[in-house]
Amino acid sequence: RKDEARKAFTEALALDPSDATATLGMARIEASERDFASALGKVDSVLTASPSDLEALMLKGGVLEAQGNSKGAEKAYRDAVKSAPHQVAPRLALVSLLISNHLLDKAKSEVEALEKTAPKDPRSYYAKAMLLVAERKFAAAKEAILHVLKVAPNHVPSLILAGTAAMENGAYPEAQSYLRKAAYQAPDAIAPKRLLAIAY
Repeated sequence: RKDEARKAFTEALALDPSDATATLGMARIEASERDFASALGKVDSVLTASPSDLEALMLKGGVLEAQGNSKGAEKAYRDAVKSAPHQVAPRLALVSLLISNHLLDKAKSEVEALEKTAPKDPRSYYAKAMLLVAERKFAAAKEAILHVLKVAPNHVPSLILAGTAAMENGAYPEAQSYLRKAAYQAPDAIAPKRLLAIAY
């Protein structure tokens, strides 16, 4: 419902042009429409006033990542980690970025830090599972991801990781079960269907 959101944020900014929540809201809408330059401009205006604003730093990282600016995104996520060292989301975003760029040693350090900060948080297990899959340690990855699925049985990224780990271990019926569930939960997503076809 972007049109309603845009209207509400516009009204909020008319009342207070410096309102950070409304500014970042508009930036999110623009980013979703791939108007990255305008989105980053709004985010940077918030960071100029409040350099450690966690939401702004996370959004900046996401926009830069979408643009393919991995170094810029890494810096934004690291700044977000510094801003909120005990929160899971910033470090999880950083881990995901590092893994996608095959920087596994860096990712391992962040996963270890995450496990110290939030050892029982399902997102810590998810980060560990992502790393283990990237390292092709599929049995250990399956063990980690099951901790997430106990808490969030319909979490599509975890179902995909579980399916991938099972498939790589040769447990094809098990892989198909996880991936069918992922495809059902996210009917418009391509990845679960592609992996399910491979499993078949």
